[in-house]
Order: sequence, then C-alpha cells, then structure tokens
Amino acid sequence: SGWVMALAVLPGGQLASGADDRTIKLWDPASGQLQATLEGHSGSVLALAVLPGGQLASGADDRTIKIWDPASGQLQATLEGHSGSVWALAVLPGGRLASGAGDRTIKIWDPAGGQLQATLEGHSGSVWALAVLPGGQLASGASDRTIKLWDPASGQLQATLEGHSGWVMALAVLPGGQLASGASDRTIKLWDPASGQLQATLEGHSDWVMALAVLPGGQLASGAGDRTIKLWDPASGQLQATLEGHSGWVMALAVLPGGQLASGADDRTIKLWDPASGQLQATLEGHSASVLALAVLPGGQLASGAGDRTIKLWDPAGGQLQATLEGHSGSVRALAVLPGGQLASGADDRTIKLWDPAGGQLQATLEGHSGSVRALAVLPGGQLASGASDRTIKLWDPASGEPESSQLLFVADAAITALAFLHATSTLVAGDASGRLHWLRLPGP
Repeated sequence: SGWVMALAVLPGGQLASGADDRTIKLWDPASGQLQATLEGHSGSVLALAVLPGGQLASGADDRTIKIWDPASGQLQATLEGHSGSVWALAVLPGGRLASGAGDRTIKIWDPAGGQLQATLEGHSGSVWALAVLPGGQLASGASDRTIKLWDPASGQLQATLEGHSGWVMALAVLPGGQLASGASDRTIKLWDPASGQLQATLEGHSDWVMALAVLPGGQLASGAGDRTIKLWDPASGQLQATLEGHSGWVMALAVLPGGQLASGADDRTIKLWDPASGQLQATLEGHSASVLALAVLPGGQLASGAGDRTIKLWDPAGGQLQATLEGHSGSVRALAVLPGGQLASGADDRTIKLWDPAGGQLQATLEGHSGSVRALAVLPGGQLASGASDRTIKLWDPASGEPESSQLLFVADAAITALAFLHATSTLVAGDASGRLHWLRLPGP
C-alpha cells in the first residue's frame, strides 16, 4: 500500500518486491498472482538481494537487514549494526553480503552466521547504490556525488570516480565490464573501472535516475522520476526506446528469466514489459488491495476474493455488487465452487471457509494448515484439495461436518501455489514456489 522501492528475481523465477508499506511481496510473473507477503520490518523496505542459496535479503528504513526463506516465508535472521537506513545490498563472490546505508558506511556480513565482518568508511554522504564488478571489486554510489571502488577482501578504497553533479542513486554492471551509474543529475554515466575513466554520459531523462538494469542483449534500462523507463545501447550511447505507463516515479527495475522487464513505482504498481516491442504486458496491483481469486457460481454470479479480506459476489451482466462475505482475518487467495453450489475460500489466516452464496452465510471453517492457503481444487465426489505455504496438500470432505478432519496427501519442498485436477487421468497437479509441478495420481472414482 505504498511506493515500490526494490525488486529482485528469485532462482525459480518468482519476483520479489519491497515497498514503503514495510512488506515484501512474492509474485508469479507468468500469471501476475501474488503468492506471499513477508512481514517483519518496521520501516520501508528499500533494498533486496538474492543470496547464493536462494535466500532473500532485505534492507530497510528500520536500519536492519533481514534474511528470509522465500519458500516458507520464514524470517531466518536479522542483521543489526547500521545507524541509518539501509539503502543498498549486493552479494559478493563467496556469498558475503554488502550493505550501504544512510550512516555513510558500507558493511560486509557473513549471512550464514549473521556476523559483521568489516565496515568500509570513506563516503561523506548516504550510500545509495552498490554493485559487484567482474573482478570482485565493490562499487558504491553515494549522495556525496562520487562512486568509490573497494577491495572487499582487505576493505581498502582503491579509486574514487567523480563526474556526477547529483546523488548517485543506481549502479549496474554491463556485459563487457563497464560500470553504469544513474544519478539525481538526470544522467547515466558509463565508466571503465580499471582506469576510472568516464567513457560516456547518457542524457534523456527529465528527472532523477532511480534504477538501472541490464537486459539479456546488453541493453541498459533506466527508470526515473519522470515516470518513464528508457532503453539504451551502451556501445553507441543511443536512446532506443521510452516506455511510458507509470503514473509515479520508477523506483526499481528487474529482468525476469524470459527477458521481460519488471518495473516498480510509487504509483503502487508493478508493470511487466516486453523490451523488444516496448509493449506493456501486465500491471500487477496488490500493494493496495488486489483481487487475488475469482470463481463463477452456478447461477452465473462472479465471486472475487481480495487482499481486503472479503469475498464479493457480482452480477457480471449488470456489473452490480450483490453481496460482501466477511469472516476471514487475512487476504483471500483462493476460491472454488463445490458440487452443491457452496463456495470455498482459502486465506492468509490459514483457514478454508465454506459459504452459502444464496444467503451469504458462513457454514463451516476448516482448520489444519499452518500456513497461508494458496490454492483450492474440487475433486470428483466433492472432496476439496487445498495447498498452502506450509508446503502441504490436504484433502477435506466438506459434507462430513467435521471441520478439523483432513487427510495429508503430499508434502513438497516449497510452498504450494497452485492446484488443478485433470479428470481424464484422475491426476491432481500441484505447482510450488520453486517452479516445480507435482503430478499426484489419485484412485479413480
């Protein structure tokens, strides 16, 4: 429900976003579905980085760095030591984590043990950006308008690059080893880290350059306060395209495995783009109160579940809202229609609720999961399958009247995010947060 400040791509292709609503959200870019919300920071989430083992590191306004397991959504560690907001994170060779902060320092951490190993001092302003060069050097950009190059092993400052007339807000490393920097002076500069020489200045933005990302073909993408994303050819310095669609500052960029470009902005949305055509492909809205699930009832009504913890029933023909079902204490993430016309809903409160859509009455609450219920599927005979962030799939008999009675069907290595039943082969297919599909053959009717 606030500005999107940071993006990162997890090993399985999930997209992580951090925002000033103090949360981190995990998304499936293919479907645009919100899969999990990680809560724990007491300040705006300003930076994200993925560690070699797949853990997610987040830096925030609360001056801490938190280490998360994206599969389970569990907080694993909190690193404390900075006396200012943590604005930037970067992963060094060997798996160490570097953090830059408003206290003008860079700190080097061992994420496994949670130990602070070194503090690099030299900037006279807040450290806004970090990047790791091919040789292992660490580059830092700060509000003192300089870029500094460090030897992380010894902690020694090796060079200071000067040329920007504003705060250095973003850094990226190009395929040939060049360093790109974006700043509040509205420019992007390309540097040779070996010599420290400025090689080119890219001009075109009309406001602060807030984010940079390198596309698979070597193009450089930049996001700025002018609400645009620009695509550049670093070799020639030519502007190749301008992507427009955001209604707020573009604060973060990330490249998805298939080459799509994701952008996060202070308009509270994440947009997915095809860089080749410049076309906007999807808009992900959820940091306010996104619609997370839809189902069609027997009479043709449309049911919608959302982050506002409610289910709404609509007349699609007239577009009229007919009823609001309230009872969940968490975001409603899944809906399914049972053979008798009952509506089942799964939510972040770890429960499944059964409703009578005609009367709007809650009829039963099924409890048994220890994580968010992310997916529902109806099996032949009326059984209900549920998948959750606790990595389990459970089978329920809604007609039994025993809300606490369930059968454990399967345990995965990651959160269950999707379920579908293939009637032709009596197979329940489950998708999990690691990108795997599990095919579970069930006894025939």
